[in-house]
Amino acid sequence: MKLVQFALAILLGVSGCAFVTDSERRETIERAHETTLHLVINGDESCSGTAIGPHALMSATHCFDWPFTLKVYGQPVRVIQAISDGNDHTILIVGLTFKRWSTLGGWPRQADRVFIFGNPGHETDLYRDGVVYGLSPTSKGLAMLYGINGFYGDSGSGVFNRDGQLVAVISYLRFMGTGDGTWQAMGSFPLAFTAKQLAEAAK
Repeated sequence: MKLVQFALAILLGVSGCAFVTDSERRETIERAHETTLHLVINGDESCSGTAIGPHALMSATHCFDWPFTLKVYGQPVRVIQAISDGNDHTILIVGLTFKRWSTLGGWPRQADRVFIFGNPGHETDLYRDGVVYGLSPTSKGLAMLYGINGFYGDSGSGVFNRDGQLVAVISYLRFMGTGDGTWQAMGSFPLAFTAKQLAEAAK
């Protein structure tokens, strides 16, 4: 009898820790959403980004080609400093104060569920979610692929885990198609900023 009670207590404890209500998930998504950004470069080029500090945002390096002008949700923004990790990620220190910003989480793992808010094509602020497919070799090294439908303009979108932490940044689209069917995914490379660079973004 005691063994049964002990086993039941363990099951209840595990399920209690793992169970997330719809309202809790909604709150997590909304907190992450408050940190996501629509970037317009040079007046007409659209990318996505995420606030990661009071004056810092993170996006994909290939979105920017110096010199450039930047707007965040239509507001002209002065770029004070650009910090690159050499892996298609750039942190921009800007003359704008963000009220909310994301914290960083660990590199996603295969089968994790993740979500993004991006700006594909002429659309803005679109939510999508999916599963982490796994690693894929590229000319730039291993990339992580996600089962999330994407389009140009989603580059730079933050990839968030179930806890609402920023774990990656969208760098490219992967598409395959034949007469027998099509397959599409989005991919990202590991964040490679140093502790010093991240500390600069937190100021």
